[in-house]
Amino acid sequence: MNLNLNIRVQKKHGIFYILTLWILSLLFVNISGEFTLIDDWAYSKSVRDLSEFGILKIYDRIAITFVSNLLWGSLFTKVFGFSFFVLRLSTVIAGGVLIYTFYRWLGLLTENRKLQLFCTLLLAFNPLFYVLSTTFMTDIFFLMNACISLYFFTSYMKYERLKLLFWAFFFTIISVLSRQVGIVIPLAFFLVSFGKNIPLKHRMYTYLGTLSAMCCLLFYYLLLHANNSTPSHYTLHSNELIHQLSGINKQIIFRWLFYFYTSVVSISVLLLPFGLYLLSQIKVHSKTIILMFLSFLLVIGLIGLLRDTTFPFNGQIINEYGIGGYFFHSPQSRVDQLSFEFPDWLNTLFISFSLSVFSYLIFTQLHAARDTFKNSRLIQFLTMASILYYPCFGLVFVFDRYLLFHIIMIIPLLILIVNTSSVKVKKSFFGLGVLLIFSALTVIGTRDYFEYNRIKTEALNDLTLKQNISPKYIDGGMEFNAWNSYKGDFFKSNVGKEWWCVYEDKYLISIDKEVKGFTIYKEYPYSCWLGFKKRKLLVLEKNY
Repeated sequence: MNLNLNIRVQKKHGIFYILTLWILSLLFVNISGEFTLIDDWAYSKSVRDLSEFGILKIYDRIAITFVSNLLWGSLFTKVFGFSFFVLRLSTVIAGGVLIYTFYRWLGLLTENRKLQLFCTLLLAFNPLFYVLSTTFMTDIFFLMNACISLYFFTSYMKYERLKLLFWAFFFTIISVLSRQVGIVIPLAFFLVSFGKNIPLKHRMYTYLGTLSAMCCLLFYYLLLHANNSTPSHYTLHSNELIHQLSGINKQIIFRWLFYFYTSVVSISVLLLPFGLYLLSQIKVHSKTIILMFLSFLLVIGLIGLLRDTTFPFNGQIINEYGIGGYFFHSPQSRVDQLSFEFPDWLNTLFISFSLSVFSYLIFTQLHAARDTFKNSRLIQFLTMASILYYPCFGLVFVFDRYLLFHIIMIIPLLILIVNTSSVKVKKSFFGLGVLLIFSALTVIGTRDYFEYNRIKTEALNDLTLKQNISPKYIDGGMEFNAWNSYKGDFFKSNVGKEWWCVYEDKYLISIDKEVKGFTIYKEYPYSCWLGFKKRKLLVLEKNY
């Protein structure tokens, strides 16, 4: 009994240390500041309208259900007052809950405490998770509820208690009311349960739970439609998917292949520390993995010749110019002015190495995995959820942040498939070393991202508050212009930037480089630790 108590105490200490480290890293990054990030301006507007004016309004740019996110954000702003920092903190709390839940979930799957801690650290300092946790983007709150529901579904399949199944569907419904794609969880559970020899009461819970989640989604859409308040982007993904499936051609197929390529490559790179950890626990045939590496080197090299870039990610978060979304005067300028210009040969080597690690793991475990898949309802469930989720973005458009849900499901799947149940495991210095490097790059890159946003906000406040220049005449980047000038999806712009909410560009911001037709109005120097660079944010004034 004392031994079991000591193990439980050690487990609690482990997750406590991870959460403490994660919070300390955020304090180092310094996530303070009154500014919006990426697309959270739209979600922030809805929270502000509800918490301050009592108006329920879902803006056109919101393409998700957003109901539970709206209530979550409004809860914090009602208590602490509306501010972008308060909304950011609400996501930090959701991120902390997600880290804890993920740790507990892995504890149901493996007795290997070191692996449990390693994978939790991998999630906590994953650049997609880390950056999104410092915004009011909807991904983290959705993933928190999705992960809680997956934890309860796993507990139910292990202990077969109806109470666990109730809570699984409860949190599934919250996730569905956050993002529509949450529906893949109950659908996957329903499909793997259908036809199984389970008690009638359990079967009825499954049917009613799945139906309830679908009805919530349908009812919300009908409510929006009845009030003529359906956001123009709400059905954007589904309409695009239907359009592509109905008019499938060679161009669409090539686009799908590219999305699949970038998804597989991105996930392989982000999970490389985990792959190296698993590789250290099994016997490795050097000739086989070297042959795989050389084969991928040839294939990735040829693909690189056909693309403008060999950079593996296609994203809003991980970019050639750093971590986070940098938005100013034109999308291409971000790449031209800020890119770290990683050599193509380095990208090719890194991608090939990542793919060879996971291909080797899959190849060596394939025979055992087939038998395990047949006998494990949990593996079937996670596999089905992953398959159902992919077309939601993989056949429409792949942003790197969409991959995070897949990563959260793939890690448990690999734990279940690869035999890692032994408490006595080999040390993986290589895997841990890569994880530490990835984590350091994530924290430093996020620190640079917030430093840029603080200096940009200072420059824009100087224009609007001190010089009394209307935001209408400033091209201050997508977040600034959307927050200040967004009225609807379509409006007249005098500078051809309707999509960026810019009416006029008498002033615009740039980094390091001047823009033709503009002269420097003011300079704001700041530091970029990633690459050891000194940068200057330039406020430019149009020549007349």
